[in-house]
Amino acid sequence: MTTAIIMPKFEMSQETGTIARWLKAEGDVIVKGEAILEVETDKVTMEVESPANGVLRGITAEAGAVIPIGQVIARIESETDAAALASAAKIPTPRATPIAEKMAAEHGLDLTRVTGSGKDGQITRTDVEGALAATSAQTVDKINAAPAARRVAREQGLDLTDINGSGPGGRIQL
Repeated sequence: MTTAIIMPKFEMSQETGTIARWLKAEGDVIVKGEAILEVETDKVTMEVESPANGVLRGITAEAGAVIPIGQVIARIESETDAAALASAAKIPTPRATPIAEKMAAEHGLDLTRVTGSGKDGQITRTDVEGALAATSAQTVDKINAAPAARRVAREQGLDLTDINGSGPGGRIQL
């Protein structure tokens, strides 16, 4: 069974929502009620929870995309459907060096999302370091800032990491 994830409506006059960031990635196993993405409006940034258990598939919009309310942005396949698809496709388990496996485990990195550059596509320490560096670049999304301040910074080409917030707890606000 497949469940559609639609752009939710948080405000009475809201017609669109902006995907602030996906908290889960394509192929992740998710549990009903677990936060899967953040949606930003003019007034608030809210987490959207999974409406069902299963595997996240068919993400149709990336972070930063402005989506009309009610439009399907992804779907959740039941775990049994996903397991059947995976076994039919015979998805190989990524091979990694012991140090790469240890580093990935320490940082909670999913090795299926890392491309190996070693012999026969083996994932090496360098591959894991590169993936971790790319992930840390996404930490800008974790800066404590009001949605309106994020929008203005984006429009003005400002880097939020260079701004000291004056709000409660150092929050960046207008």
